[in-house]
Amino acid sequence: MQNRNTYYLAGLVGIISVSLLIGYRFDAGWAGGSGYQAHQLAMIDGNEYERGEIFRTKEDQWSKGTIGKVYIWLDQNTEVKLIDGREGKITVNVIQGRIITDGTVTIQTREVLTKLLDLSSFVHYSWLDEAEVISFTGGANIIFPEDIVQGENQKDVQTSEIIQFSTLEPYTFKSSEFNFEESVAEAFYRQALSTPPF
Repeated sequence: MQNRNTYYLAGLVGIISVSLLIGYRFDAGWAGGSGYQAHQLAMIDGNEYERGEIFRTKEDQWSKGTIGKVYIWLDQNTEVKLIDGREGKITVNVIQGRIITDGTVTIQTREVLTKLLDLSSFVHYSWLDEAEVISFTGGANIIFPEDIVQGENQKDVQTSEIIQFSTLEPYTFKSSEFNFEESVAEAFYRQALSTPPF
């Protein structure tokens, strides 16, 4: 009789364990996850874009909009794909071009992740396999898929600093200071940064 109870108890523990592992894998609230979060739409110039869709601008067009609570400006000839629209996890892929964001957003460029923490600009020069980050306020963090300097795989971006980095191996970066007057996108920066909510 005692053997049977031991088997029942072991079976019950096994079922509970497997249920918790499956629930945790799918981020279920009852298993310690954050629960289901709906993906928010990107609203760019009055058009809705869902996760996986690409929004783009033309040669003579600037666009602005939101992804959840994040404000975004797109310079001309820019393509952006919405990867994750969940609140607190907003992720986009800047395929090419220049954006300005106000809010926390992660940008995936090939294997490199860039987390913009506040008002920042991100530029992807896809034909050069290079990108640059400018933090106007709040800073940013670039995470490389491998160590770039003595055991470190990330680079912090300070306010008013430009970090230019390669998006393919070998991963390199260099920093400089941002100056509006020297930028090829001076008009875009002036327009975007002078328009609310920026």
